[in-house]
Amino acid sequence: MLFPIGANAEVLLGGKDLKWLTAAQRKVVTLDVEDNMSNGCWTNVSATQTAIALEFTRSNYTILAMEESPTADSVGGVFVYFSAFGYGLKSGACIGVIEMKVNVLDTTSLNSNDLEATALIERTIYEAPILLLTGPKSEFSGRIKVAMVEQIQQYLVMLPKKVVEVSSAVVDKASESEKAQWRNLFGID
Repeated sequence: MLFPIGANAEVLLGGKDLKWLTAAQRKVVTLDVEDNMSNGCWTNVSATQTAIALEFTRSNYTILAMEESPTADSVGGVFVYFSAFGYGLKSGACIGVIEMKVNVLDTTSLNSNDLEATALIERTIYEAPILLLTGPKSEFSGRIKVAMVEQIQQYLVMLPKKVVEVSSAVVDKASESEKAQWRNLFGID
């Protein structure tokens, strides 16, 4: 795996992962685009990062680069990782794999004897299907950019649907006296 290892403990209610609510509510995204392509197969990394950031900006997210220091606003935010790995062939073609994953910050408790500590960890909530790309070197950078932008668009379209699923599961599991309060909080009719 080409991404940082994060905890994958499930936070479920009615079979739905509550961390989708965190991903939707936090409007700060830390973006990391990793270039592991060789032989000149990906020459527009910066343009690809800009195109991905534009999709988030259009959805009212603030973008942080991986090297920026986290602020109070970014704690609890969303971390989006892209990786492109591949190489050029002697024939002038390129082959590469594209991976995308979305993590959110979570907490975990650590207990040992009478000591207890809470730690922040990244937890994966979404992994896009891995893409295998092949093609002429002259077109490959553009194909990587299009593929990564499409993956972000699919995630941004899916996110509100996941929020509805999770919100509905919370309401369904609530006691009768709490259902109205949860519906009001989530804006559910």
